[in-house]
Amino acid sequence: MKKKRLLINQGIGLSNAVGQLEPELRQLLMCWSRPINAIMTIPQAKMQLMDGLKDILSNHLQAALTHPKSDLEINVIGGMMLGMIRYYLQTNDFPSSKEIHQLSDTLNLIFGA
Repeated sequence: MKKKRLLINQGIGLSNAVGQLEPELRQLLMCWSRPINAIMTIPQAKMQLMDGLKDILSNHLQAALTHPKSDLEINVIGGMMLGMIRYYLQTNDFPSSKEIHQLSDTLNLIFGA
């Protein structure tokens, strides 16, 4: 989380940030993917786990952003981070750079950035 915060503060883009964080994320998720996948099979536990992750991610994101943050920004970015975790749990792999670029392009189309 500290490294992620540093990358956000430096203005590092999504694809570069994923590339820099990937080795640590891969190690973390490899160690925890079996227990997390087991928890995800229990509906109530899955909801609690995702809510807990969302809270943790939101807190870290609020601390990392150097500009005034809005509830919209925290919720949308937090949701994307949860989506990346779900993606990994479903595929056992990180998105490719091509997928990250496609996601970035789609977000630019949607939000007109």
